[in-house]
Amino acid sequence: MSWREILNIVLHKLPYLLFVSLPFFALLLKVLYYRRKEFYFADHGIFTVHHYVVSFIMLLLVFLWNKLHGLTDWWFWNLLIIASVFAIPIYLYKAMRRFYGQSRWKTMLKFLLLNISAFILITLLFVAFFIFSVFNL
Repeated sequence: MSWREILNIVLHKLPYLLFVSLPFFALLLKVLYYRRKEFYFADHGIFTVHHYVVSFIMLLLVFLWNKLHGLTDWWFWNLLIIASVFAIPIYLYKAMRRFYGQSRWKTMLKFLLLNISAFILITLLFVAFFIFSVFNL
């Protein structure tokens, strides 16, 4: 079995990885906002689904801009790609600030902790899915 086939299998399991990561991301939010008793786990879960949907729409736009850049070779598409990629974390910060209603500094600190924790979580899930995919061949 070649690395290309293994990579193809892992990439096809990527939607499952993101689906599995949803409750873990909501759990990270629950831990970050454990003092806020008015938010239940379901509230964090709905916020997580909202964030994932916005991220997928922005990534869809990135793929669209990239395809249009390949067809036309205009520099303008690169600018839209960069703006779309940077819009995802900016939107998450703004959404956290509005939804949880905390100060800028608290939200920024929790935003950074959330992103670091989520990166570690996604990395661990990716390794688990990779190992599962290799042994599932």
